[in-house]
Amino acid sequence: MSLISDYEFFANQYASGETAFAAATVIGVEGSAYRKQGAKMHFSSTGEAFGLISGGCLEEDLAERVPEMIRCKSSVRLTYDMRSEDDFGWGKGAGCNGSIEVLLEYVCDEELNLLMNELRQGKTVYSVRKTQSGQKRVSYVIDEHGSQLGQVSNEAEKEYARRLARSVEENGEKLVTEEAHGALWVAESFEPKARLYVFGAGKDAEPVVQRAAELQFHVTVIDANRFRCSAEHFPLAERLICRRPEQFFAEETLDDGAYALIMTHRFEEDAEILAHLLTERERFNYIGVLGPRRRTAKLLGGQPVPAAVSSPVGLDIQADGADEISISILAELILTRNKKSAARGQLTEMH
Repeated sequence: MSLISDYEFFANQYASGETAFAAATVIGVEGSAYRKQGAKMHFSSTGEAFGLISGGCLEEDLAERVPEMIRCKSSVRLTYDMRSEDDFGWGKGAGCNGSIEVLLEYVCDEELNLLMNELRQGKTVYSVRKTQSGQKRVSYVIDEHGSQLGQVSNEAEKEYARRLARSVEENGEKLVTEEAHGALWVAESFEPKARLYVFGAGKDAEPVVQRAAELQFHVTVIDANRFRCSAEHFPLAERLICRRPEQFFAEETLDDGAYALIMTHRFEEDAEILAHLLTERERFNYIGVLGPRRRTAKLLGGQPVPAAVSSPVGLDIQADGADEISISILAELILTRNKKSAARGQLTEMH
């Protein structure tokens, strides 16, 4: 599951009163490591693990510590030296040339619900935690406008938490740590799922939508064919809109920073959709058109294909068949999404 899908699951489990959770976050890396700073995994009070932060070297030790973290609603800061090349170090002979610092902490249900409420609305949200080993953690949830959500326990700490949240945003980082007030402070940003609009509900769109949903995209499928544009064929789609292109664009506003994929296999519809998207091209992170580039040029009346349009869609992995093509498309979508995230940080550094 993706991080947001995990959190949705955790929130439902807390609501049912069935179980509790702890999170392990990589807060520091020296040298090489399996995952970067900001990587996360989760553990339940019933012994389940979600995700990995190493190649399997650390997870067993972390799992043994989880019951105490949940019972005390506390946190612990751990350092694992993975540089040993023998079987007595944490690398267990793997020879990983790095040291990893991990924060293991109880996941508060109130904080989780506040985070999920913002993410479900498509908003960025920040979590700032004050952690001291052996003590209950204190958390602050800050919305994308810098406002505190939930109950405020300490005004001075609230202002400090807001400053840390701003530093995450301004530096383009996913996670920032600071030592202050006798404690470790950890500030993280949580991004909502990227919005992907798939125009076309053909059979070849099914693996694209399934994989996109599994890889943390919020997927909307648009097609006038009610038989095809249905939950039976697209069970993981967040929205199914049975409209012709002109109806859809008249009634709906696409999100800024969205991703759009055109694959109706109907020439006139593809041309209409592409023409509309190009009038607002600066609002999109990605516009892709299935099919040969010469067909895309014909959709544009013989004009050159703009740089804003990916055509043919997907990375060139010599894909053959719907499944392989869907993988090439998702690879390009992920590459674009990750480049956008990295560019935000680089732009901030330059200024």
